Amino acid sequence: MEDAINVVFYEFTDAYLLVCMTFFHFSLIRRGVWIPRTPWESLWHAVVQWVGITNESAINYVLPNAVNFGCNLYAEVDLFTVELPASLSGCGGSVVTLQQSFFVSEARILIPDEQKAFCEQVVATVAPVEIRCFIQDQTLSEVPTGGSYEIVVNYEINFGPTVTNGEEVVTENIDTDSFRAEAASVLQMEGDVVIQQAEVVTVTSSPSDLPSLEPSESPTVLDICTIVTSAIFETLFPNPSALYTYSGFCLAVATWNLDYPDNQIFAAGDEFGLRNQLAAFFGNMLFPTNSANGWADTIDFWTNFRGSTGTGKTCGEFVSDGSFGGTLQRINGEDQCPSSSSYETGYFDAVVSRLNNYCTAATAFNVEALLAMDNCNLLLTTLETCTISTGDVTCTACQVWAGVTLPPSSCEYERRFIGKELLALLTHLFISPCVSFL
Repeated sequence: MEDAINVVFYEFTDAYLLVCMTFFHFSLIRRGVWIPRTPWESLWHAVVQWVGITNESAINYVLPNAVNFGCNLYAEVDLFTVELPASLSGCGGSVVTLQQSFFVSEARILIPDEQKAFCEQVVATVAPVEIRCFIQDQTLSEVPTGGSYEIVVNYEINFGPTVTNGEEVVTENIDTDSFRAEAASVLQMEGDVVIQQAEVVTVTSSPSDLPSLEPSESPTVLDICTIVTSAIFETLFPNPSALYTYSGFCLAVATWNLDYPDNQIFAAGDEFGLRNQLAAFFGNMLFPTNSANGWADTIDFWTNFRGSTGTGKTCGEFVSDGSFGGTLQRINGEDQCPSSSSYETGYFDAVVSRLNNYCTAATAFNVEALLAMDNCNLLLTTLETCTISTGDVTCTACQVWAGVTLPPSSCEYERRFIGKELLALLTHLFISPCVSFL
């Protein structure tokens, strides 16, 4: 029995910090909770197959919640060494990620039973093609007029390796009026439910089998749009151009990170750091642009442009070091970061406008503090002036940050962040009754 069991690694989400120390047997988890990535159904799915239950309907009877996890399930071959292992149907091929809006009269998201019923309807509609449906997340917002609510549902459809036209299958079956009517009927909502046409966010062709005991040769790409929700995006870009849509942003980031694994954007750090990166990025990008390639050109500039000499820091590197001022220096140079004691005509108002946009984005992403204003002469003074709001000098979005002390430099910003983590660690060490010593 022992020789027949493979090693399985249980993963926890990166958004929570796990600190392991040599001299003390304890773990510090930010916010005090463990957030696993692997459901219990994943392990039991392989065990059920190993004991001989391989029929899909029988597995769903034994593990009724397994259908809620898409392809995040172990197959028999992942846990056991067997001659004829049972496989995981509807997995190993392309993955189509979709976003769909539900307009309802109740202020709530889809409950688990409704999520399962919706995915069952998706599976039934696409049959006999074998797929797996998995709802990733939902966001709820109130419709300004009409007294109704919008639930934006992000979900993915997994196909088997023999299906080469996954997006076409989705378009022909899911993108129909009859499907939307049938899907609306399975929801336990009061009043009418109106489901809009699904929007394809990403299409991934032939991913590696999941889960795998070996590291994937393809880079792991964070879905940054779990942080940049459609509601946040619409706050920042209420009327985006065709080149700068929400789905276009999500697709551009995912495509860039797959194409350039050594120069990824929004793919490193915890959620605290990522929100600061996003606030600085969008704070600088809330301006009209004539780029022919939309988000792709914007991301290329942010991650690659190093100034006229080609040797300076990129905007992304400045932000990683805790400096917002450095991004203005890199984008506009002397125009908005003059070496003299005053701005040239017209540029003061441009800097105030950019600060206002940055504060808008920082509030939308709920950052704890603004980044440092160093690496850009006069920027900190301008921020302090426009938050006081005297005369015609004002940046209204920055008023909420008027009483928040800014780090004088990016180095101080890093020291403050490290200090927060150290304080949390020491608090746990000396106050927690669960600490055990060697």
